[in-house]
Amino acid sequence: MPDIYKGDIFEEYLTKKVNEFPTPLKQKALNSLYKICARMLDEENFSQIPVEGFDDPERQIIEQLIGEDIILRREVPSTGLASLGIENISFTYDELRDFLLAYYTIMKITDSNPTQVGTIFEKFPIGPYTKVFFVMSMFWHASTTMKKS
Repeated sequence: MPDIYKGDIFEEYLTKKVNEFPTPLKQKALNSLYKICARMLDEENFSQIPVEGFDDPERQIIEQLIGEDIILRREVPSTGLASLGIENISFTYDELRDFLLAYYTIMKITDSNPTQVGTIFEKFPIGPYTKVFFVMSMFWHASTTMKKS
């Protein structure tokens, strides 16, 4: 399957999963995924994000998304006294993570802080689809912005 169609599949799947939440939590579910992306970018850590700092509704959303082990998964923290009680999560699939990072960057950062986009691009983990999704998202955003004009 060409990479260009995977972005559509990821978006459709995530839309389907977010729509499974009750109406008042749909936006909170999407924002929880965005918060995970923001922390990954801020901390330059793309594999294990601690759940501390997420409020109770966000943690419930995270638990529901972990339950299927398709979007998120629980990560075993490193052993030792310092890691006692720490719970980490990550995206189950790198390609889905890359898509969400690109989508978050375009939807939430491009308009508010366009100069940060180049910096974010440099932070992306290098995977087979990372830059493809980022570039596709840039073109998608540019084409939708032009259509609105």
